[in-house]
Amino acid sequence: MGEEAVMLSRELVEKDRNLYLSTLAASLHQLAVHLNRVGRSQEAVKIGEEDVGLRRELVEHDRLTYLPKLGNSLHQLAMDLHIIGRTQEAVKLEEEAVAILRELVELDPQYASNLTQSLTELERYLPKLEQHEESRKVEEELSGIRQRLAQYLDRR
Repeated sequence: MGEEAVMLSRELVEKDRNLYLSTLAASLHQLAVHLNRVGRSQEAVKIGEEDVGLRRELVEHDRLTYLPKLGNSLHQLAMDLHIIGRTQEAVKLEEEAVAILRELVELDPQYASNLTQSLTELERYLPKLEQHEESRKVEEELSGIRQRLAQYLDRR
């Protein structure tokens, strides 16, 4: 089903790239998630790389609209890369996702949970590359976010 959605989205992009590019990116993202879930991580990486490329293109045209989706796609691709043993590349992409999500949290705190997810994955990856000091810094940032979230929830 996901592959059919991608195929149809590609056909639509051929007819009107500007109108349907975000649809194709969304279809690719969903297919990458599905492929990951069924253990087809190599394929998920290939699809995820195309998704990220399209998301970058969309961000160039409308940064605020598409930046959150780029952050999500980078996070997904990083997880897929890590699964197939390309942890160094995963760290680079997850760091980019974290930078995007930090920016988004400043604009809208609703992105804090996404930021927490990306930081948690980054914290998992860094020790595998012997980057223990960086992992500790990420752990401290996560702790601070969790404390602020708990305080916020207590006030409600």
